[in-house]
Amino acid sequence: MTRQVSATLSDVVWAVDPQQDTVHSLVRHAEGFARRMLEPFGAKAGLLFTATGDDRPLDPLMKNNVFLVLKEAVNNAIKYASAERLEVEMVTDRRSYRVRVKDSGPGFDPVGMVREGNGLRNMQARAAQLGAELSIVAAPGSGTEVLMTGSWS
Repeated sequence: MTRQVSATLSDVVWAVDPQQDTVHSLVRHAEGFARRMLEPFGAKAGLLFTATGDDRPLDPLMKNNVFLVLKEAVNNAIKYASAERLEVEMVTDRRSYRVRVKDSGPGFDPVGMVREGNGLRNMQARAAQLGAELSIVAAPGSGTEVLMTGSWS
């Protein structure tokens, strides 16, 4: 519990620190979060975090929304999927970004879930604020993939 509180406090400090409002900081922070969360998966976790090109400043709202979509997708996969394998990616270049979370769990009916909880609705709202494309591909028995792509402009 202490570790969880410490991680949450670290997220808050990072979110409000203007010196962290850059693409490379976002990728580093997201990777640290994913590593902490996926530690119990060991070799069954696939992580890919890359930031190519020069670092660039980010609007704080953009930085936080991109991170929170990734965080929600990872938390949902861990909490609900009971997956044997989990893949988390954040790939950026000087113009765009891609966030992907894919699990090997039982999947679900995304239409029904949107009405039941806030997580999927929140991810959709954040992607809309970013002008990003968000797809949630899931079906009972086939795992789930959350994919968000967008541009920094």
